[in-house]
Amino acid sequence: MCLLFLLVPAAGFAGFGDDFYEGLYTRGMAHFHASEYQAAFNDLHLAAFGLVDQLERFETAEAYAAIAANRLGNEALTRVALVGIAKADGIQPHFRSIAIPDALRAELERAATLLLTTEERAVLRIAGRTQRPAGSR
Repeated sequence: MCLLFLLVPAAGFAGFGDDFYEGLYTRGMAHFHASEYQAAFNDLHLAAFGLVDQLERFETAEAYAAIAANRLGNEALTRVALVGIAKADGIQPHFRSIAIPDALRAELERAATLLLTTEERAVLRIAGRTQRPAGSR
């Protein structure tokens, strides 16, 4: 009987993490759609951490985080999120199938073309259509 009392709270705590990251994801998407890009990046990038065992959700969160950072003009944060997507896609490809509007996917691919290495783009199957000056990535 005592064991039962110990297991019930543990089961409740196991679901807490999922609810926390889902809440961050939902809040981050709301910030994104309200054009509150810094808050969107913060929430979505953190939510992605908790969604790492659901690679498609992880990549969706990081995709929106990357777009938010890109819209802020923050290349470093955009690259961090894009690299996260590339690493996840290297494990199990989902980038081509994540559900994001075509205009946002095009924006994401333009940023990837500028900020990722040739190898990172290859993992995502993004061609390097735009070239940076010599000496850049």
